[in-house]
Amino acid sequence: MKRETYKGRKIKVVAGRGAEWGYTRVTLNGVDMGKSLGNEDEALTSTRSYIDHADEVGVSSARYGAEWYAPGSYELCEHGHVMPIGGECGHQYCVELHEEVAPVVEELAEEPTVVKVDAPSTTCPALAEQGNIHLMTAHCVECNAFRMSKMNVDTVEQWYRSGHFSQAEYEAYMYAWATSAYRYGATDGWAEEPTDPEVIRIVAAIRRHARLPAPAELTA
Repeated sequence: MKRETYKGRKIKVVAGRGAEWGYTRVTLNGVDMGKSLGNEDEALTSTRSYIDHADEVGVSSARYGAEWYAPGSYELCEHGHVMPIGGECGHQYCVELHEEVAPVVEELAEEPTVVKVDAPSTTCPALAEQGNIHLMTAHCVECNAFRMSKMNVDTVEQWYRSGHFSQAEYEAYMYAWATSAYRYGATDGWAEEPTDPEVIRIVAAIRRHARLPAPAELTA
């Protein structure tokens, strides 16, 4: 086991044993980041590089979770994203949410018109309320499907590798991405139709939130 503090972040790396031999498990600021292939030194080097990148893009980008930043260098928005202290959240979800509910002011001698956006079709009681969503700690599959429908592949993969999305959620997103109209053909093997009922259910939720057509056999 190796421990170190790097740029204010506490890192612990434990080498796997038995069935997990050849893997290491990383804990960052008390958060289990999952296991990865390689030895302890390689895991430390990789974690440091991610921390460097988190600092490079900054807290305002909201591209990384809170565990990637030094304590006291950020605060959380109402949806659980990191943001500068006293600043605004730069996460894509919050930016788009604020744009959707912001009033539209026309250069006319009339009262401003507020554009109302319907809450997404969902079985989640929190998500059904406009502007509301479960925090990541609740791990609501429906809310995560809504999040993923707003993300690109790189962001989803980063969240998956940091433990925010489950294996089923990741596979569902990759299938939905690979078979979307504008990505069809560049699938990297993800276009194979899933058979896991949980993955199929999440695919349908992602497509519903992204307003993509779903094949009849994959509708929820």
